Amino acid sequence: MGNSLQDQLLKAGLADQKKLREVKQQKRKKAKQPQNTKAQSDEAQQQAEQAVAEKQARDRELNQQKQAETKAKEATAQIKQIIEQNQMKLDEGDVAYHFTHGSVVKKLYVTAKTQSQLVQGNLAIAAYANGYALVPANVVEKIQQRDPNWFVLCNTSSEETAAEDDPYAQYTVPDDLMW
Repeated sequence: MGNSLQDQLLKAGLADQKKLREVKQQKRKKAKQPQNTKAQSDEAQQQAEQAVAEKQARDRELNQQKQAETKAKEATAQIKQIIEQNQMKLDEGDVAYHFTHGSVVKKLYVTAKTQSQLVQGNLAIAAYANGYALVPANVVEKIQQRDPNWFVLCNTSSEETAAEDDPYAQYTVPDDLMW
């Protein structure tokens, strides 16, 4: 009775040496595996959690970028709609009205009446569809609320206070001076 079950199976011819070695190897692997697996599973779990957190952060950033792009597109569409609805007819006139857009001097040919309204600040020039459109001055604020960087030129009537010792204070220079 001192014989082990393996020895008894070998003597009976139910098992051979090859199967015994395989069983012993599997037992050794199973004995070693739980220790390594636990450490590896903890590390793998931490890496997986870190990867999920990074993915969520990237997704949030992309979502914010998409939302910002959507808001910018909406603002642009609203501005274009405002300009379309309030646009004044640009009559080809014989008077050249010069203005700056960025660092470039632009020129529009308008009528004398339109020029005086532009100079007084009753009309404004807004960038629209690869060109310019005339809009009433009250529309400028609506455009600036949606996008402050949108090009809108509106003359404001500002009363400059003259210095007391200015020898030319009695002479005023007209805004619509033509050369």
